[in-house]
Formats: sequence, C-alpha cells, structure tokens
Amino acid sequence: MDDPQKQLTERLIRLVEGLLAHTSPGGHGEWADLDLTMAQFKTLRLLGQRPQRMGDIAGYLGVSLSSATSMMDRLVSKGLAERAHDPTDRRVVACQLTPLGREHVERFWRIGRQKAELLAQALSMQDLETVVRAMEIITAALGKAGEARASPSSRASLDGRGPSSGPNLPVQGEE
Repeated sequence: MDDPQKQLTERLIRLVEGLLAHTSPGGHGEWADLDLTMAQFKTLRLLGQRPQRMGDIAGYLGVSLSSATSMMDRLVSKGLAERAHDPTDRRVVACQLTPLGREHVERFWRIGRQKAELLAQALSMQDLETVVRAMEIITAALGKAGEARASPSSRASLDGRGPSSGPNLPVQGEE
C-alpha cells in the first residue's frame, strides 16, 4: 500500500474504530444494567428528538417495518417507549419516549458528556485545541458527505453511476 491517501485512510479507520470502542454504549458498565440492543439504543436517541412514526424508525435503522415493530414492542414492554395516536388522524400512530425512556436518554447524554470531560482533562491545552479543531473539520466533512448522499446527481457519482449510465436505482441501504 504505497498510496499515501490509502495509508492515511486506513489509519483514520483504525482511529475511529478505537474511538468508538471507547465511547460506545455496548459493553460498558454504565449501560450494562439497561439491557438494550444497539438498535434499541439508537431508537431511544431518535425518539429523544421527537415522536416518530414506525416507518421513520425503520428507515432510520435500515430495517424492515416488522423488525422495527418488534423492536418497538420490546421498548414498550420495558416501559421506555409508548405508542400514541395522532389526535388529528387516529390512523397515525407515533412512538414516543415515556418518562423512564427520557431518563435513560438523558443518562446516555450525561455519561457521554462526562467521558468527553475526562478526555479533555487528560489532554494538554495545545492537544485539546488540536482535537477540537480536528473534530470541527470532521463534523464539516460529515455534513458535506451527508449532503452529497442526499443529492441525486452526487449520489450517482458516489456510487459509480454517472448521469448517463442507466436508470437511477436506489443506493444500497436506500429503499
């Protein structure tokens, strides 16, 4: 692997994997007592933003509607989420956090913040400034990558289908 871009990309991947291993909820004592799958954890975070329809949850997780429904059933049985009918249209059911579910989401954010504070304390001021600047660059790049995925013309270029290379079929994971 002589290509410097590829070498740096591989280093970045290893670093991101290591960062995620240290900061993700799975397997850490702080979350072990909650007995949540990653999909349940992601759904609670999503519901923490606002109530969601089941189809939106399935799309967010990249799973079938029946899988999302089963997962939501487990969150309901744990008392973390509930289904509520839309007052303007009884056919529409929104999933939302219960007070216990909201407590858990707040706990996730609190623990994450504590981990970030511990990290900041372990760094020199110069290193902290470097890390913050790097995170700003990464956040901006992620925003650009997200915009590129959302744009049909850039979606075609990202997946190798140029503007005249045939029908615009869904990219893997988009259905």
